[in-house]
Amino acid sequence: MLRRAAGARAAKEARGLPTGRPAKLNATTRAGAAQRIKDGAIPEQVAAELGVSRSRLYRELRKHRESTSHEG
Repeated sequence: MLRRAAGARAAKEARGLPTGRPAKLNATTRAGAAQRIKDGAIPEQVAAELGVSRSRLYRELRKHRESTSHEG
């Protein structure tokens, strides 16, 4: 089973297709969530609306801060 899965993963990589679990939030969604919280929204509500846990939201917000702090 593991060999077959590894072979399938290698074949996807060779074709240039993404492997692994898809990201729950993309950069645009992270930026929108960060702006909503900056504007006064409650993080728990934002997380619920996005369908993620509060801890996932905070991890994604940290990624957003790190990506925007390296710009410009």
